[in-house]
Amino acid sequence: MTAIRPKPVLMFLTPFYVLLGGKYLASALPANAIWGIYTLTAVSIFFVQKEQRPFEWKLSSLAWGLPSGLLVAGLWILLAKSGTDEPRRLEAFVSYLVLTPVVEELAFRAFLMPLFKNKWVGVLVSAVAFTLVHNDWMAALLAGAVYAGLYARRTDLLDSVIAHATTNTTLAVLCLTTGRWTYWG
Repeated sequence: MTAIRPKPVLMFLTPFYVLLGGKYLASALPANAIWGIYTLTAVSIFFVQKEQRPFEWKLSSLAWGLPSGLLVAGLWILLAKSGTDEPRRLEAFVSYLVLTPVVEELAFRAFLMPLFKNKWVGVLVSAVAFTLVHNDWMAALLAGAVYAGLYARRTDLLDSVIAHATTNTTLAVLCLTTGRWTYWG
């Protein structure tokens, strides 16, 4: 008998729900529990990659992702207003720099965008949905539009992940070097 497998498109949401749900539960758990949540998130990403292969490792992804991510970081710096000046702990960096770009791009690009026949409607809906999980709506809307536009243009999820990770890394370095955590998104 063949095992019933979930619809591939729904599988892309698993890491998002593990990370998001885990962060909400973390406040009720011991302090070190967050590392277990991050481990579960990484494992869910591994299984998505193993089963669906959403990432194709190509050098061209760096050529598109890095400049796009730097562009978004610049826009975020100009537009972001709502962060706090509270320094972050190590586990926040792990999530922000490594897990969040992969998880959010799987959810907002790989899952959401293909639901629409018109790819530009998918870009718009994806960008708006991305905005809903961020504090600075204008910066997030533009960031989501750039990441979604990149995915629509190139159809390579790794481009968007690299762009997103580049943005987050640039903003994290800015926060660390200036002590201004308002850019933390």
